[in-house]
Amino acid sequence: MRLKKIGLFFVFLVLATGLAFGEYYLLTNIANKPQYQLIIVAKQDIPAGAQITLDKLSVARVDIQTPIHAAKTRNQILGKYALYDIKAGEPIIPEHLTNLSVNTLANGMKLTTVRIDPVPYDFLNIGDEIELGCVIQNKTLSWRVRVIQVYDPNFRDIRSVKEQLQQTNAAQQAPALMIGYLAVAGDDSTIKTLKLAERQGILFVIKGK
Repeated sequence: MRLKKIGLFFVFLVLATGLAFGEYYLLTNIANKPQYQLIIVAKQDIPAGAQITLDKLSVARVDIQTPIHAAKTRNQILGKYALYDIKAGEPIIPEHLTNLSVNTLANGMKLTTVRIDPVPYDFLNIGDEIELGCVIQNKTLSWRVRVIQVYDPNFRDIRSVKEQLQQTNAAQQAPALMIGYLAVAGDDSTIKTLKLAERQGILFVIKGK
């Protein structure tokens, strides 16, 4: 009887030790698990059209519980060009950059990103020359620009969105996509007045080809 009690004691001791070790292992792993992630942010103001170079970049830590969509490594974005004005400290999103060569912006051409009255995805193509219009004080003004990049109304790269929708809706027709933002190129005067107009009214596509 005494041996039986001693045996049960050792069994309980082993179980208690195992549970304690398991709890310690779990708590240690949770404590050692990174609670943040590193993202790439702008070290300084980066104007639209500027090339992304190492001296313009910095690293920021963000809470892993509230992830921010941004480049995780510099190699994702180095050498590309900003499609809109990026403020110092702002996360840099790879899909909001372009591989646009310097030659494309020759002869005083500038870049900007504008919000437009949504149009169907297949209404415009990258490289199209289009007219953007805006009604200001009962007058319709227009600007001729070249389409550099297209985005959906949530400012997401529409090509990436299309691929995701095709994958998740493989067995059925993917939802219709709309273009809500455009990255465009034009001469300096055109871009300046276009951005002023954007703050006063809704830009819309008059025609494209």
